[in-house]
Amino acid sequence: NGGYPDPSIVRVDDDFYIVNSSFEYFPALPIHHSKDLVNWELIGYGIDRPSQASSEVNLVDVQQQGGIHAPSIRYHDGLFYIVVTNVYSPEDKSKPTDMVNFILTAKNPAGPWSDPFIIKGAPGIDPDIFFDDNGKVWFVGTHDTGNPNQNGIGEIWIQELDLENWKLIGQRHSIWKGACGGCCVEGPHIYKQYDRYYLMVAEGGTSYNHAVMIGSSKNIEGPYDSNPKNPILTSRHLSNNNWVHSTGHADLVQLKDNRWYMVALGIRNEMDATSNMGRETHLMPVSWEEAWDNWVEVEKGRWEPDIIKWPVVAPETGKVERNTAIPFFIKKQNIDYSFFDDFDSEKLDLQWNFRRVPKENTYNLNSKNKTLKLNLNPEIFKLRGQYNLMGFRQKETEFDYSANMSFKPKKNHSEAGVSIFSQD
Repeated sequence: NGGYPDPSIVRVDDDFYIVNSSFEYFPALPIHHSKDLVNWELIGYGIDRPSQASSEVNLVDVQQQGGIHAPSIRYHDGLFYIVVTNVYSPEDKSKPTDMVNFILTAKNPAGPWSDPFIIKGAPGIDPDIFFDDNGKVWFVGTHDTGNPNQNGIGEIWIQELDLENWKLIGQRHSIWKGACGGCCVEGPHIYKQYDRYYLMVAEGGTSYNHAVMIGSSKNIEGPYDSNPKNPILTSRHLSNNNWVHSTGHADLVQLKDNRWYMVALGIRNEMDATSNMGRETHLMPVSWEEAWDNWVEVEKGRWEPDIIKWPVVAPETGKVERNTAIPFFIKKQNIDYSFFDDFDSEKLDLQWNFRRVPKENTYNLNSKNKTLKLNLNPEIFKLRGQYNLMGFRQKETEFDYSANMSFKPKKNHSEAGVSIFSQD
């Protein structure tokens, strides 16, 4: 619950981890852990040190809705990887928007995570990393082809990645331009299953036409054949009154018992098709089913159907359900999203976020007196300001909140208080 869009998921033994986009907020790249896919605990952030986000990765004066976009999390040979994009536009528009693709690594998903490894020459947004069973590592990206008929970002590309030097090597291959003629092909993930490569993407933009598409190929470099039943997940065909809309941007995870699940973003329809929680993470079961629409000549004069298995999302209904069977019968889902903090710890609770990297001496935490002191700052709420705003994500449409505070200004026109903040 709350603003956790663009989910990416990985399983390591009996543990599941999800990372989400965080845009201009700091700490960035929230990481949740679960044993059962329905009860999740926030365990840390991929970016929680100012030094990680004060140079080429810039969250200091980043624009609204810029910053950290669409991460992928993967695990390989004892190491966790997050590959992600930082989107930055200079305030004076003196330069074009800069899209910096980079990778973080950690042995423990709770941290610490490495400083960013910048992948030079990687255009676009929404990267993925794929570890093939032949030892090769592939960087998968999304970029604008420059074709005005493709409505912006519209092509998926792939190139081999040298992890020792964090460099792209070899030839770059264009592998996908969309399944159904929709705009904004983005958010790629590659999987290998049933001796085939599967490329799953988001299409249609992030509003009502959002959707998940998938293609398949026997060669990772393509060409990829589109699933005839695309999109495999969308809400574009449902009533505007459906309880969730704009579903898309998904990732798949295989359980130890070989069941599959999908995580995807969606917007709860509780306020006339809008939601103060923004885009949240949703979970659906997935089954794999055989299909074919082509014949192949296996030898001269003898033809057989080319059978391909495709993922079927939410097999019973084909959509995100408000209530569905839980994957594991370990314990019930905890639906108590209340948050209380009396500042009795020596560190801030992980739920707290700043808007952009905070300035030094932004706050003082006194666990003995159970107080948090926010130091006054000459900034006010504005597009690029580093004002002293600390907050946590709204989890439900209807809720109560309160804060005990004192304010002793020394100058006229000083302000402090509590805000429900959405955007500038």
